[in-house]
Amino acid sequence: MHNGIRGYAEHPAGQLHYRRWGSGKRSWVLLHHSSSDGRSLAGLAAALADRGDSVFAVDTPGFGMSDPVENPTIPVLADAVLAGLGALGLASWSLFGHHTGASIALSMSLAGAESTERVVLSGIALPEPSDRERLSPALRPLPVDRAGSHVVSAWERVSRYMPDAPLEVLTREAVALLSAHSPHVVYDQLLRYDSRADLAHATAPLLVVCGEGEFLATSTPAAAGLAQDGRWQIIAGAGLDMPETHAAPLADIMVAFALETGARQ
Repeated sequence: MHNGIRGYAEHPAGQLHYRRWGSGKRSWVLLHHSSSDGRSLAGLAAALADRGDSVFAVDTPGFGMSDPVENPTIPVLADAVLAGLGALGLASWSLFGHHTGASIALSMSLAGAESTERVVLSGIALPEPSDRERLSPALRPLPVDRAGSHVVSAWERVSRYMPDAPLEVLTREAVALLSAHSPHVVYDQLLRYDSRADLAHATAPLLVVCGEGEFLATSTPAAAGLAQDGRWQIIAGAGLDMPETHAAPLADIMVAFALETGARQ
């Protein structure tokens, strides 16, 4: 059941698509990077389920098969996912977020503090005001034309960030980018999101992880240091696609973190 059981949860702005694995008492909610979808977390989800947990990999609003929301700031995206989890009847959960998903997970941990047991952030961004001007051009929309140049541009964009990924992964990611709803708007909101302030206000136990080959690896200790109960770990040999290439060791780290922190009272 590597691809999970699929379903939809209703929330005020539409439907949230998710995939589910396992039936354990501890529930993990996994949030992907943009412009991917929950399929990129299937390996990690299956590994966590193999270790006895229940896992939900969510397509964040506007990506995969989830409906978009208006004004998709990071807190708005977090609220939509929280509402979807509430519709599923979940009372508590542990969060894992990868890149954009890490920022959404962090925001969720504040807005849903009473239900959040712990948070694992993979590649959390600490954007500076200058980053918007520097990084936004690379994240601009892909103009569509009949020559199909946007298809080639999508392939080039995902290949730039995951140069060693298998062809089937690059194909999946390129298609996900092309079918996403205004991903450049979410990218822009990611660069506007004040993750430093939310890290400082986070009350749940928090683990920041990152692959040693990622550019965010150097800021990982600083991100963990901003949290009240933060710790960090660099995963050797991993890059941007760490949840896929290092699913088993990452699952081991997450389960060990859950056992170390226990249930919140």
